[in-house]
Amino acid sequence: MSNPTMPTTLGGAGSEKDRILALEGMVNTMLGLLGGLPAQVQGLINMIIPQIQGEINQLHQTLQAAGAAAPLPHGPVTSKVKLAKPSKLDGSDKEKAPSFRVACMHYLSITNPNVTSNEEIAFIISYLEGKAHEWLEPYLEEEYIHHNPVTWLHSTPDFWDEFNKRWMMVNKVENARSKLRRLVQKASVQTYLTEFQLLASSLKYNDETLRDMFYDGMRDDIKGVMATQDFDFTMATFEELHCKALRIEAIMDTFKSNPSKGSSTSKSTNTPNVSTCEKLAVGDVVYMIGPDGKAKKGQITSIKKNAFGVLTPTVQWSGSSEKNQVPFRSLSRDGRPLPPPQKKNDSKGPGPMDIDNTGKGKQVSTCHNCGGRRHFARECPSKSISGNAAEIEEEEEEEESLKGDT
Repeated sequence: MSNPTMPTTLGGAGSEKDRILALEGMVNTMLGLLGGLPAQVQGLINMIIPQIQGEINQLHQTLQAAGAAAPLPHGPVTSKVKLAKPSKLDGSDKEKAPSFRVACMHYLSITNPNVTSNEEIAFIISYLEGKAHEWLEPYLEEEYIHHNPVTWLHSTPDFWDEFNKRWMMVNKVENARSKLRRLVQKASVQTYLTEFQLLASSLKYNDETLRDMFYDGMRDDIKGVMATQDFDFTMATFEELHCKALRIEAIMDTFKSNPSKGSSTSKSTNTPNVSTCEKLAVGDVVYMIGPDGKAKKGQITSIKKNAFGVLTPTVQWSGSSEKNQVPFRSLSRDGRPLPPPQKKNDSKGPGPMDIDNTGKGKQVSTCHNCGGRRHFARECPSKSISGNAAEIEEEEEEEESLKGDT
């Protein structure tokens, strides 16, 4: 099917200016109806519009050749697409200046691509406020009040040069490097990854450096799960590392939103409830099952990276001076630690005869020496007296026995 064509005149009526206005009105009408028409009709209109635009340009050239005073068109007929206008810049945050410049130029290039420099600069200035507008006021006063031309107010590239001197970061690369070194994960892995990649985009770090810096800034709980899964980040790429972190966080979030009810309904108190990903720290009493099937108990003295860069606890084993690095997955928190060594009995403690009276609450103590109450035998006030009495009684019995013999 041959391409449709438009007549070069509108019935020969009116001047060239009227025909230009009529053709532009026709194009605008077509664009306004374009969205509600069938796809086949839209395709025909999209082929017709460039031909009409070519006719409009020819008419303008005819007017210029004839010495007409009609101005050149500012550009091709634009569509009625609505774009969000740029946000105003107040100068309080220099990091927003690059985004402001991009937003302004993008908006102008779409809505009016052939706008003049004076119009572009006027548009940009209208979106400056606060400190971002104050620096312009002396130049605007010189231009429009004192009528002394300021050249860069009439050239968009020169205007942006002056703008960048005041509001762009002096050293963007160094600023990004400094922020990347201090960046740590405070929220989700996805948020941390987005901030990390944004800062790293202006740096020329290799994959290994990016991987190490990303790992250093991750939360300890994510690193701990990686260690329990024997994931050696030094053998992975940056992409593999952050993909692994995203998967771990997704699994953790799933368990948080759907907690298991099995452990909460169990009434057994004999078996300790040990988590599969138990978080251990320095000072925790732990145990592991040895090759012989027996439990070996000890205490975590430190947690440091091993030769492969994986965080691994060092355990001081009970009853020996031996210390070993043991993976987290092999250790469990000890719910029944060894009892502390017994202290020696105090020499001033209760005597053998007082043992029966200990641990009986508020029961009144009884002396086994004199039968009195409220004191022990070792504190009996009649102990010395009773001893003398027994000695005298024995001497009297001996004298009586001698008299009987005589």
